[in-house]
Amino acid sequence: MTGCLNVTPPGHQIPERGVVPPISREVQMKSYEVTKMLNGMHNAILTIGLPGCGKSTWAAHNALGFRIIERDIIRSRLCEELGIEFSWATWDTSLEGRVTQLGDTDLAQAVADGADICCSDTNLNPRYRRRLAERLLGAGYSVTCVLFDIPVRVCKVRNALRGPMAVDKSAYERLIPLFLDARSSLEQECSRLGATLIRLTDH
Repeated sequence: MTGCLNVTPPGHQIPERGVVPPISREVQMKSYEVTKMLNGMHNAILTIGLPGCGKSTWAAHNALGFRIIERDIIRSRLCEELGIEFSWATWDTSLEGRVTQLGDTDLAQAVADGADICCSDTNLNPRYRRRLAERLLGAGYSVTCVLFDIPVRVCKVRNALRGPMAVDKSAYERLIPLFLDARSSLEQECSRLGATLIRLTDH
């Protein structure tokens, strides 16, 4: 099944001034539509959005029973093996290749196990995102892309509140054009791939 579903909780607005609220409970939980739309023998969800938009929180509430594959989880796992706590301030970027290898291994194992899969990363790199979707589709999965169409200013504030887990400013700025491109092109991309698009909004 292909198509696009827009989910905007009724009456939920983000104020122009004042404290920016955390991602709403409505956005976290309203998306039961996702599980209703999933079909096929195996299901995969790809989240797409900026750091701080609520991807991991959403996945924890909505991808119940799914195998969660996420780079930050793998980074934390590597740090635990080294006896340290993961934070971007102390993260050794030379380990990113290892993170990718472990993520590929985890994904291959999940496919081999016939598990439902949720890849809850930013997935903003279009080439990587397409390869991931094609890999899952080729393995017989029904793929649903969940776009977190949250205002950039809101995501920036939420990212800053993450403390040592916050993505640094320069890296964050490089992700913004990729996010804006995904907002405008993802529906067409999903249509070409044969995937379903769900667009979550918080404004």
